[in-house]
Amino acid sequence: MTSIDRPKLSSPRGLIRTSGQPDLDGLNRAHLRLPVVLMGGIRNCPRRSASASTTCPARQVTDHLITAHQRRRLVHLGGPLGHQVTIERREGFRQALTAAGIAPSDEEWTGDFSEESGRDLTRQLLEKGDVPGDVAIVGFDDFGLARVTTPGITTVRIPAEELARAATERLFDLIGGARPLEAHLTLPLEIVIRGSCGCL
Repeated sequence: MTSIDRPKLSSPRGLIRTSGQPDLDGLNRAHLRLPVVLMGGIRNCPRRSASASTTCPARQVTDHLITAHQRRRLVHLGGPLGHQVTIERREGFRQALTAAGIAPSDEEWTGDFSEESGRDLTRQLLEKGDVPGDVAIVGFDDFGLARVTTPGITTVRIPAEELARAATERLFDLIGGARPLEAHLTLPLEIVIRGSCGCL
């Protein structure tokens, strides 16, 4: 039997990091040798790195509930407090309340982004006296489930392919010695209106 030689992998020439909880010390150590591109709304980026992220329209989608549907009691169900996505979405939520003259909400609950966590938080919310017909819902990421529920879920669509392509192009620029024109690139998001917020 003839063994098949495995191709030798060359040393990495760059790094794309996608976590919302980056190990900045580790990134700085890696950056001593490699160019780094961060995907997501990462703050305190390592020196000489580039990043690509999406805007966070939490403020806009919260404002839609306030202005289009006259909602005054709003609840934010988010992910882990240390996660950058949670931080940004919560900030946008708070900004919408402040702009509308609504007192800061003490209804900011945290989970872990799992379906089980979402069910548990929703169950706790309904146990406070609301019934499903009283609740308007908006979400993020526009997963397939959002399009097949009844009513469909109003959500924010993230251009994942465009984000990955932009990060890859920026990494190639860094590897080739070119400095991107912008240290941080932001891509727009799309708010997809469906029935869960109260729109027909």
